[in-house]
Amino acid sequence: MRKRNRNPGWCIKISTCRIIVITWVDQNLDGLSELTPKSARCRVYEVDISYPQHLHDMHNDLPFLLQNSIPHGSKVRKLMATFERKENYIVHYRNLQQAIDNELIVEKVHRVLEFIQSDWLAKYIQLNTKMRKKARNEFLVFNFSVQFRTELNFELDPERHTDI
Repeated sequence: MRKRNRNPGWCIKISTCRIIVITWVDQNLDGLSELTPKSARCRVYEVDISYPQHLHDMHNDLPFLLQNSIPHGSKVRKLMATFERKENYIVHYRNLQQAIDNELIVEKVHRVLEFIQSDWLAKYIQLNTKMRKKARNEFLVFNFSVQFRTELNFELDPERHTDI
């Protein structure tokens, strides 16, 4: 695992990158169980979801579905893991699958956004990783630059960020 942490190519290769084909689909959970990381389709859900009381002790160390909010007595937003009911919570299908598998309850589905995903960077990263093993110079920089670009916070760049 330590080697993987230092290898940005591995991190990018295992995750799929999104391409720009976006559609709204029916507001339900139909088809959620069929989605996999290798699927051509990917979905983001906007849901109301609640945490049943009987799960609180079992999930006390780290509850599912983190939320950015201001804690009591603070003025600063923080990423918080709470058992509170989440309304209009936007969640990637993989996180939603995990939450449902662990008995969280989806009360309502507001919207479902579907898009196409592809691992279009995989061949480039594999080539750079192979060349890096041989040369150990600029190919490492190439991989790190690709990793940096894929991790950019698009909210900071108003030209790239679009509210939907």
